Amino acid sequence: MQRRGGAYVLVLIVAAIVATVGLAASAVGIQRLQTAAVTDNLVNARASAATGAELATFNIMQRANWREQISHDAWLAFTPGDIADFRWKLTDDDDGDFETDPHQPLVMSAQGKDGDAAWGWEMLWQPPIDSIPAEQFVDPGFETGTASQWSGSNAVLEVRAESSRSGDHSLFALFTTDVYIEVPLEIVSTASYRVGMWVNPQDVTRLELLLQIETDAGWIEWPVVTAEPQLRTYQEFVGVVTPVFAGRALDARVVLRPSSGRANCFIDDATLKLISARPGPVPGTWRRVEVESSNE
Repeated sequence: MQRRGGAYVLVLIVAAIVATVGLAASAVGIQRLQTAAVTDNLVNARASAATGAELATFNIMQRANWREQISHDAWLAFTPGDIADFRWKLTDDDDGDFETDPHQPLVMSAQGKDGDAAWGWEMLWQPPIDSIPAEQFVDPGFETGTASQWSGSNAVLEVRAESSRSGDHSLFALFTTDVYIEVPLEIVSTASYRVGMWVNPQDVTRLELLLQIETDAGWIEWPVVTAEPQLRTYQEFVGVVTPVFAGRALDARVVLRPSSGRANCFIDDATLKLISARPGPVPGTWRRVEVESSNE
């Protein structure tokens, strides 16, 4: 009888162990399902917030007087779909008025929600541009014998009746830092520009073309192209740049800079042209933000 009793006890112990393992496995399975559900909700919320930003842009483009119809820092919600819900708003961090500067980028906030999961995006948003000519600036050349718009740091600048690409005159520049032309026109943040300059290098190993913009916060520069030029022949230094900055553009320069040492060049025909100003979220400015507790 003692042996039978011991066997019963052993069976009960084994059964208890099996039951415990089974419960643990069930708990792990439930936890994994819950984790998968939370992850799925978060993915849906993130996609919903991104969709909100794109649909908000489409919604704004359908409104002729959107600056009057949409309020600063006021949430607008779309009808919730079968999967997720989202809302968006525009803010002008400068003065809260969308009409002060029609070209200034605004800040768009977009939030998505799915179940208990929420996701918030914030990015710069480019308003539609409809009043800036595509041909922004073309250097008229040096046929007047002057180069009043050109300047340089530690530079000798002379207009000469030789080595021109177009017309009869060109600008001879002997410099160690920057040579630039002032471009007195409005540059729009987040718009794309074609920046170019024709250069006939006489003695230089490497040159860089840049776009510089003066804002309320000071000068900012964007590299356009860097190259080792072929000597004693005209070649165009050209590229596309998309400047992103806050505030208003006060001034602009197309800049030629030697990478090292002294440069000796003839310069002719500088250009700055607006080629694209797509309204909507600005690539490279998206960042995740905390979602406000209420999404009403």
